[in-house]
Amino acid sequence: MDRILELIAKCEADPQYGTQLWNPESLRAALDMLKKMRGNKAYLVVRRGRDLKQPRRETQGILAGGEDALAPQDATTLFLYRQNATPKGEAEVWWPQLRFPDGNYVLAFSFDW
Repeated sequence: MDRILELIAKCEADPQYGTQLWNPESLRAALDMLKKMRGNKAYLVVRRGRDLKQPRRETQGILAGGEDALAPQDATTLFLYRQNATPKGEAEVWWPQLRFPDGNYVLAFSFDW
């Protein structure tokens, strides 16, 4: 969980698109509470080379085809997926998606590290 908190602190939204749901302070508070209630266990799933063709909003997921099964649902999971650059000139970006235990989601945005 400590590593997840560390990574979330580095996820800054692109000001051009902004966010509403992904609030680092609120997420930190929620994750700190989960850590106290359930312990330090968490999962991290990283994938590169994504070729999503449709634009995504903050309330849409980035997982497809059963990818949510890459980590058990008994603990918080941070999915970090790197979207490839597009032929339209869009840069490679990371899409973080946070899943709370038992399949509850908070969705995010793209950013460039």
